[in-house]
Amino acid sequence: FHFQIHKKWFKPNEASALRTKTWNKLVELFRESNQTD
Repeated sequence: FHFQIHKKWFKPNEASALRTKTWNKLVELFRESNQTD
């Protein structure tokens, strides 16, 4: 359901860019939380 809504709101390239930004942010947080320094 969530993705269907976003397809209506965003153009495909905008939606993919948003997902990429969100994914990169999650990866950053994941790496920071997993640092064992």
